[in-house]
Amino acid sequence: MSKYVVTGGAGFIGSALVRGLLRDGASKVVVIDNLLTKSASRSRSIALTSVTTPPSPRSCAAPT
Repeated sequence: MSKYVVTGGAGFIGSALVRGLLRDGASKVVVIDNLLTKSASRSRSIALTSVTTPPSPRSCAAPT
């Protein structure tokens, strides 16, 4: 079971990395991105949160 966190994962390079990780069998990939210049419409699921009270990395990787 492999889990990854990718910062900037909604951009060109980051999204290619995420697709590759999933293709190679990653069990969970968490993407952290500010989405200022991107569309989140292709995402499987999105959790929006405040940067002033961010969730812990452990809670982001918890099973859904």
